[in-house]
Amino acid sequence: MATPYEISLKSVLVIENGTIKDEKGNNALMISLFNPDIGKTCVVSTRHLELEDNVELDYSKEHYKKKILFKESILFDTYIEVELTSISKPAKLNQLLFKGLKAAISKVDKIIPNGTITGAVKKSSETLFDLIEPKDEIEIIGRQELRIPEDYDKDELHFNLQVPKKIELKKVSKNEDGNNLKTTKTLNEGFTNGHIILGIKKLN
Repeated sequence: MATPYEISLKSVLVIENGTIKDEKGNNALMISLFNPDIGKTCVVSTRHLELEDNVELDYSKEHYKKKILFKESILFDTYIEVELTSISKPAKLNQLLFKGLKAAISKVDKIIPNGTITGAVKKSSETLFDLIEPKDEIEIIGRQELRIPEDYDKDELHFNLQVPKKIELKKVSKNEDGNNLKTTKTLNEGFTNGHIILGIKKLN
């Protein structure tokens, strides 16, 4: 018999938020729960965040609606994955997510910002951000997957975000003489780029 769980966001910390200079990032967090129950291949929850380097976002005092991710029944073992991205053009977030979801999910009616989407994923081996094209100017700056065993009895899930492939961040600005100044930053594959904590509790 499936066990109902509530999964919520507790904290987010990123070391490099995807910007060149010391400024807030435009980030998207996607949490995917794979095969939680019969007939559900994947359930996805998204959040748009403006993260600062080495500054933890603490959700402990946030309203319930801001931190709740899932209320799902889980049958047997399942997997949960977090992905954190940097988006060069944040106004395109919903468009990018919809494009990725359309490529991965057989039926999507609409996307609610900071919401949850349920669907049948055709390619469960690919994440939704993997399906977005390079021209869409989005970079995955951290990812990790964890197994949730059927008898899981802890109240937290800890994710150490790893950069999945080498990233070259670039920014062009003007110097005092009016000439273009190109600044770059490299995030190497496997770099530990932050930590995310999710709360998890049984509802029965």
